[in-house]
Amino acid sequence: MIFRSPKTWMLSLALLLLPISHSHAETESSVLPPWLRLWPRYQPEVKPPEPKDQSPPLKLPPPPLSSSLPPWLTPTPTGATGTSIPNGGTTAISDLPIQTTSANPVVPATALQSDPVILDAPLQLVPQPPVVTETELTTGNQLPEIEQEPLVRRSYWYYPSDFFTTGDWSKSAEVGINGTDGNSQTMSMVAGLKLKRKTDRDINDLRLTSQKTNTNGTETQNNTLLYYDYELFLGDSPWSLFVKSGMEYDEFKAFDLRLFVNTGLAYKFIRTKALTTGVRFGVGTSREFGGPDDRWIPELLFGFDHEHQVNKRNKVSFKADYYPEWSDFENYRIVLDASWEYLFDEAGNLSIKLSAIDRYDSTPNGAKPNDVNYALLLMYKF
Repeated sequence: MIFRSPKTWMLSLALLLLPISHSHAETESSVLPPWLRLWPRYQPEVKPPEPKDQSPPLKLPPPPLSSSLPPWLTPTPTGATGTSIPNGGTTAISDLPIQTTSANPVVPATALQSDPVILDAPLQLVPQPPVVTETELTTGNQLPEIEQEPLVRRSYWYYPSDFFTTGDWSKSAEVGINGTDGNSQTMSMVAGLKLKRKTDRDINDLRLTSQKTNTNGTETQNNTLLYYDYELFLGDSPWSLFVKSGMEYDEFKAFDLRLFVNTGLAYKFIRTKALTTGVRFGVGTSREFGGPDDRWIPELLFGFDHEHQVNKRNKVSFKADYYPEWSDFENYRIVLDASWEYLFDEAGNLSIKLSAIDRYDSTPNGAKPNDVNYALLLMYKF
């Protein structure tokens, strides 16, 4: 028999399984048997290798810093052992530098996010100034106060320009014209200037007024009055020192020119920015040049002054001074000065002023003892 030989039996079995394997390989996508792997029909298709990406690997950023310090970043007392900060540690000082002792440099917070850093000294937090955000500026929150060094007051003797560039100045010029025509011709003109400088330590007040009148071509009035007052505050006390001086020129008086100067103490009952009321008393002297009594006469001074800024547009003021002679109180002078101001044009700083100055002299030497100057003026503040 042909199947009695082992080789013949194995060859017959292979020929019997070959068609079955061939049919199974065409219908199923299974693994080929070993005897079909060498068949060219069933050789797998070889694909070229895909090119590798040559770009460096993407590194993720370190984790964000948390709001609390880990145990190894907690500040320790001076003399403690070193502290190790591992990579990726959390800390609350992302915006603040970390400062060690003087023997070690300052380690910025960005170094905590990269490689580990070993510090041989305790960590110290450096305080930073407060940061004002844009939201706080727009919402109107109160900003932190910054202390400023006090200004050093310089002497006016060495820096006279500081007198005109510092302080609270009040400057005004005034003018008024009055006239008539017909049976009588009258022309009257009044002009004045006022300069007042006020600081936290003193007051300087200068007033100048000139008035001239012609009636039917004849001069009937011609005088010029100049007054200067200085007051030095004694700290926060209501007491102060003052100097009061003046010059009076009047062509229709028995003298040509009168000069006077007085000094003493003043006391303010009320002294605010809008209201000032007080009295003064002192000593001084006066002289009438070109008159029958041309000599220096010692005299006393008793005065009262009141100034009130009633509101934004109205202001009233009143001054009264009594000058008796030391040797004879029957010889005296009185000067009264009253005015009212009304601001009618705020944009142009224009006001109208009604003023009156009364000068009384008990020794007129043949002239009338009383002279009154009154006028309605247009005042401009500059």
